[in-house]
Amino acid sequence: MVEITIGLPKGSLNNVNRGNTHQLFVDAGYEVRGYDPGNESYEIDILNDEEISAFLTRPQSTPVELNRGMVDIAIVGEDWVLEESVLSENDIEKIGDLNYGQTRLIVAV
Repeated sequence: MVEITIGLPKGSLNNVNRGNTHQLFVDAGYEVRGYDPGNESYEIDILNDEEISAFLTRPQSTPVELNRGMVDIAIVGEDWVLEESVLSENDIEKIGDLNYGQTRLIVAV
């Protein structure tokens, strides 16, 4: 039974030399399949937690997906959240700063 849906960033934020979001989840104790850096799949599984579903999100689209309720939480660059807030109303709340990537990266719900 899925309780929470996570949007995981596609591209450079899952690059070993820039962000390596995959490793962030591994270090937190999650077994992640389909999200290896440079070899991401649209079918991502969190093998050891059936209450979490995850899928790839384009960084530019993530704030829209959060606002529409397509994902409950996401890893996204703060720059994309700020840009989206200029274009439309949003209820995105920053809940943490991961301190990686070339821009400030936040976790938002």
